[in-house]
Amino acid sequence: QTKAFALVHVSDIHVANDILRDGLCVANERISVRKDKKEPMRCAKCQKYNHIAKNCSSEVDICGTCGDNHRTSSCISYRTTKCINCRSQQHTSWSRSCPEFNRRCQEIDEKYPENRMPYFPTENVWT
Repeated sequence: QTKAFALVHVSDIHVANDILRDGLCVANERISVRKDKKEPMRCAKCQKYNHIAKNCSSEVDICGTCGDNHRTSSCISYRTTKCINCRSQQHTSWSRSCPEFNRRCQEIDEKYPENRMPYFPTENVWT
């Protein structure tokens, strides 16, 4: 494995901005950092938006890769893709290039303008 994901919570806004600006150093390697932002919530069971699997009313699992009635983790259709949300066969339901995902991201950005800001606003001019 050459890449990983980590979520770091920093309680001081100035320290957080310094990390966002300068990155982090882990095992003598500079790691780029980005501010976490609100994104659309997608159910891992039915692949639809605005709820999670725990609260899903769907009676069957829908695969996020091929769109068939099975769990995404059980999918063996590696060359078949279908997005449940926009009906495209060019990408998966979990694709970040999905027009429906991007439309919902834009709605969230409009509702939460801080989503578009690379830093947390402070008295510093560069934030």
